[in-house]
Amino acid sequence: MTPRDFGILADAIKTYFPKDNVLPTEKAMRLWYEELKDIPYDMAKIALRKYVSTNKFAPTIADIREQVAELNAQEQGEDVLN
Repeated sequence: MTPRDFGILADAIKTYFPKDNVLPTEKAMRLWYEELKDIPYDMAKIALRKYVSTNKFAPTIADIREQVAELNAQEQGEDVLN
């Protein structure tokens, strides 16, 4: 994921959870990007959408990574069946 892609993802998180004060500073943005930059943007976007559909509170880095891991596991399972 590029820094620009992460900016789009971060804006979505802030929009989905406006009251939670997520990613309030540039430092927070840099730290989150460092922890999530290895995830392809499209996968992160799907993971975030999946997360917000079932959770009331803003995600953590771990929440997003967990959703990505679940999506990867589902994809691998589907490949085995095909």
